[in-house]
Amino acid sequence: MPGKHTPILPRRTADFLRIVVVGGSIAGLATAYALRESGHHVTVLEQRISPAAYTQSKGGVRCPPNMSRVFDQWGLGHAIEQLVIKADKFTFLEGHSGDNLGLLVLHEKVMKALAADFHYIQHGALMNFLYTLAVEAGVEFHFNSRVTHVDPHAPSVTCISHTYSPSSSPQTYIGDLIVGADGHNSVIRPVVVGPQADHGVRDKRVSVNMVVPCAEMRQHPDLVELTESPEWTLWLADNCAMHGLLVVDPETNDRSYAVVMHVPAPDPSEPSYSDPVFAPGSTDGRSTPVGGAAAWSGIPEGSGPTQRHGRNKSVAFEEGRKEWWEQESWDVRFPVDEAFLLADRFEPRAQKLIRMAEWMIPTVYDIHEPFDSWVHEAGKVVLVGEAAHPLMPNGSHNASMAIEDALTLSTLLSLPLPKSTTPLLLETYEELRSPRVATVQLSERRKRDFICIPSPSPLQQMRDVGLREAKQKALLDWDDADEEGLRATWEEYLDVFGWNCWEGVGGWWVVWGAAAAARANGADRYEEYADGNDGQGVFGLGKMEINVVSRNAIVA
Repeated sequence: MPGKHTPILPRRTADFLRIVVVGGSIAGLATAYALRESGHHVTVLEQRISPAAYTQSKGGVRCPPNMSRVFDQWGLGHAIEQLVIKADKFTFLEGHSGDNLGLLVLHEKVMKALAADFHYIQHGALMNFLYTLAVEAGVEFHFNSRVTHVDPHAPSVTCISHTYSPSSSPQTYIGDLIVGADGHNSVIRPVVVGPQADHGVRDKRVSVNMVVPCAEMRQHPDLVELTESPEWTLWLADNCAMHGLLVVDPETNDRSYAVVMHVPAPDPSEPSYSDPVFAPGSTDGRSTPVGGAAAWSGIPEGSGPTQRHGRNKSVAFEEGRKEWWEQESWDVRFPVDEAFLLADRFEPRAQKLIRMAEWMIPTVYDIHEPFDSWVHEAGKVVLVGEAAHPLMPNGSHNASMAIEDALTLSTLLSLPLPKSTTPLLLETYEELRSPRVATVQLSERRKRDFICIPSPSPLQQMRDVGLREAKQKALLDWDDADEEGLRATWEEYLDVFGWNCWEGVGGWWVVWGAAAAARANGADRYEEYADGNDGQGVFGLGKMEINVVSRNAIVA
């Protein structure tokens, strides 16, 4: 499992745990795989009907260097490279005109210093990749499982079939540890954090996910460039934004353009709201004005397929079992509605992309203050991924934070400590991860708001001037750029992209863990448990940074 950039930590050879992971999306799959590779016995409970559902998710996921680095540390760097597209720059466009506002070039020297690249990957491809790894490692999966009860003291989880029938009988799974990896709408979270789980504040924006086949885009000369360029393109419009990137379907090798839009959230309690939306049951391919909360219902069962934009291609949409405004949904598809998406605020190319999309997935988001704890007081239930730290939908770090969680938790639980120290290791995991994720949560929302500034406005004009000035510096060769410009452009990115989870775990082990192991094992000296530390940082790796004085990307 360890890769070429993996420091060697001592590993346990006994006292392996029986672990039940609730949730089989990115966080659950990655955590299950990593824990199994650490020697533990892992069972995953997932509500999807079967693993075939993984490949049905066609949207895009950004895989920043801090996430790519984890795959490399797991020894999976080459395998994941077969599924990704490598980014070369981020391009900021004025939404309505399409004029180039700004540019962030991923200079080779910067990426070399980071020892990892920025990639794009199809969501379904990533999940299927992780699922295959977990199965091959020996993780046991139970699909079609819906959790009905959690006992944090046993600990145990009781499930019934997600497609419940009177003949279904509950099944209880007992282990040494329960890992809640069940996402934004986590059923494990309230067990751990109590009433705080319900104290979120609804975000003022909706994130919308769409996918456009590149084969269709190539029929339009003005869209061909988007099907070929590995850049991440962002359109900054009036009080809304759109961005897109390329992904590859590993089953067909076909490329798609994954589109995300951020638009103002409607107020479903406002009866005067009457922007046109698709009415439930509408089959004429046109938007029908419907006011109030009723406008946000999904296509009900039995309504039949819906034609979009007068095209002959019929698409059967999933029925919305609840109005999407009532809960955070990441996978229910709705007909594309141009009025809701404020399509007229974007340039012609962006409007074409909206019209060519076969469906949209709108996702609302409840903003939570960082939870007081990710670990139940009994020390037998822990949260990972969005269950522990809900992030803004469709951001750059939803997947990366989950992958970092998986690496941190599994590495701590692989250390040569007895079962009795599990609560201590879970608390350490929280202490290492919580500040990091809180910073990223806030940063993600600020970046989203930055690209959605209402216009015209003084703030929008100030932003655009700053982007244009930064573009001139970005176009310079790395060696010609000035120190101040480099620092202003890259300082925040390096803080996020340069994160190395092994440093935190290794530092804890050297300072605290080895001593705990010595006490637990009755040793006179703890040095035999600690890796060497010569003052050059944990494992001698030092701190990664960009030396802007010499203009060389180095490991200081």
